[in-house]
Amino acid sequence: MRYYLDADLDPDIAVAAQALGIDIVSAYECGASALTDEAQLSRAASERRCIVTFNRDDFQVVTRMAYDKNAPHCGVLIVIPQWRYSRHGVIAKALAAHSARFPEDALPVYTIAFLTHPDPA
Repeated sequence: MRYYLDADLDPDIAVAAQALGIDIVSAYECGASALTDEAQLSRAASERRCIVTFNRDDFQVVTRMAYDKNAPHCGVLIVIPQWRYSRHGVIAKALAAHSARFPEDALPVYTIAFLTHPDPA
């Protein structure tokens, strides 16, 4: 799966995930960190990437807006609040596990899913 890391997450997460072989770019890496959520989603979809974000509430709204407009959408993957600031390795491993479970380019259109722990107990 191909991912696009939203600007609300540390770009070091993308670096850690890239080291695990994940196809991911960050909004910062692309020079797009100042874009609105709607523009971030549009950019991710234009590159056939699932957007990874902490911003659950706003991306639920943005996804509904994309649906209403029949706009391109390659899925939204929500990072849980507990991982937001200090869990780069955990998030990278969770993305690797997610990618292994879903090898397609992106989630189904207009899907919102939650990133789960890489080692469920």
